[in-house]
Formats: sequence, structure tokens, C-alpha cells
Amino acid sequence: MSAALRRASAASGFFAPVAGLSMVLLAVYSAPWFSWTGNALSDLGVGDTAPIFNAGLIVAGFTGIIFALGLGRFIFTSKVGRAGTIALLFSCISLVSIGVFPESAGRIHYWVSVAFFVSLPVSMFILAGAMVIPDLGRNLPYILLTVTLAVVAAVPWGLPHDGVAIPEIISSVAGSAWFFVFGSRLLGSTG
Repeated sequence: MSAALRRASAASGFFAPVAGLSMVLLAVYSAPWFSWTGNALSDLGVGDTAPIFNAGLIVAGFTGIIFALGLGRFIFTSKVGRAGTIALLFSCISLVSIGVFPESAGRIHYWVSVAFFVSLPVSMFILAGAMVIPDLGRNLPYILLTVTLAVVAAVPWGLPHDGVAIPEIISSVAGSAWFFVFGSRLLGSTG
């Protein structure tokens, strides 16, 4: 049963970013008016592209929750690891909420979007810290990768930009890469 749960969690780690990014890019492709420098990705969550965009975020968020639960059970079992897992769960719930509360829902959309884009790199930083104590030597490549991807997810928000689609997609791709790496790690037998 434990091996099946691990595989299901790992599969969710692969599926969440594929579902989310592919649906976002399909919505971009379907919106000739969309501008990477003039829009937010969330602008795709209203109008003709809303079903594609919002469904992609909701599916990615729910499968991300399954992935995060697997990480907490099989890899990040320390107190710091649990804190990082809770932060990652919060991030995935926030992603679902972006799809459930699109821009047309009002101010709540802004807050759930901020929650997602802040909690994603924060969770990765906490999880990097959780890997330091048990086995720094074995975990060093994972720690360095996690910190690097967390920085990549966070830094674009501090740089000048028109619109927010570019920092949004950079953060999302960085988080997706992290999901793929740890989905692979979940498939391993030692965690």
C-alpha cells in the first residue's frame, strides 16, 4: 500500500505542472489579445479562455495537494519538513483558489494570487532547510537545486516589469521544475 501511495504522489508531482502549464499555454494560444508584457495570466481566467485557464489551475492545484501530502509522508518527515509541506499545501490550495475565484470574483482573486506566488518559493526555502539536517552530503544537490529554483521563483517579482505575466510564468516554471525533480525522488525507494 505504501509503495502505491508513493507512486500516486509521484505521478501527481509530474501531472500537476503538466496540466497547469499546458492549460495556461493553451489559453494564451487561444487569446490573440493576450500580451506577455501587458497582461497578467489571470486575465485569461475571464471571458472565452476562462474554462481552459481556470480548469488547468484547479486540476494542477488538486494534484499538487496529493503530491505535497506524499512528500510529507515519505520525504519531509521532520518538524521543519512538515512546516515546509504545510506551506506547499497552502500554495497548492491557493492555486486552486485562483481558478475558483478568477479576476471577476473581485479582490479575493488578488489575495489568493499573492498567496500562491509568495508561498511557493517560501515553501521551497523551508523544504531546503529541512534537507540540511538529516544528511547534508546526500541532500546537497537537492538543497542547491531547491534554493536556486526558489530564488528563480521569487526574484522576478522584485524586478521592474510591465504587466505580471512574465514573473508569473517564470515562478510557475521554476515551481514546476521542482515538482518534477521531487516527483522523481518520490519514485526512489529511499526517499
